[in-house]
Amino acid sequence: MRKNEEANVSAIPVSKKVTRRGVDARKERRAGFMSGAAEVFAEHGFQETTMDMLSEHLSVAKVILYRHFASKDDLIHCILEEISEKIVALDASPEETIAQRALDTLALARGYEADFVSLVRHARNHPLFGVHYENVHNAISSRVTIKLLGSSFEPVMSKMSAEAITDLVLNGALNWITFGHPVRDDDYSKWLDTGIRSICASWRAQF
Repeated sequence: MRKNEEANVSAIPVSKKVTRRGVDARKERRAGFMSGAAEVFAEHGFQETTMDMLSEHLSVAKVILYRHFASKDDLIHCILEEISEKIVALDASPEETIAQRALDTLALARGYEADFVSLVRHARNHPLFGVHYENVHNAISSRVTIKLLGSSFEPVMSKMSAEAITDLVLNGALNWITFGHPVRDDDYSKWLDTGIRSICASWRAQF
């Protein structure tokens, strides 16, 4: 910590320091609950997972969980919202090659694997939680339309093409972190890069 930062911290009244530490500790504990709960949701799905299962997995009483989350649905929404924001932020980051973006997406998916699985596998068609997947899908589709397809496509075909590529991106990452091995990530990135470029070239030629 720099000297000026130390001075700023020391200038904070003791009561406020304690409050800040308390808030940070609560945030950390809440984040830990979300991370652990995501593991259960990823394995069992949203419907089959109960608060009793979460309580047992997290080694904490249900009443503690309810102090942080209003309900199981609230907990699920919090998990999905967080991972969705991370994916959208990555997609909106400065321009990269398709291959590099594939590697970055894999890194994010592996770093938050249970959350990613919960979003892409379980939330995709869920009537209540599907909105989070839809938000991610729409963000990536919009970028695909602008960066890869351009304005030359007929609108309906452009939308279908962007949707298909986005499905490939999200499901490809899901399948690779499930079945692939990290030492072959470069193979995956080249596969995705070659596939998307070939598909786009063929569609441009035909439509």
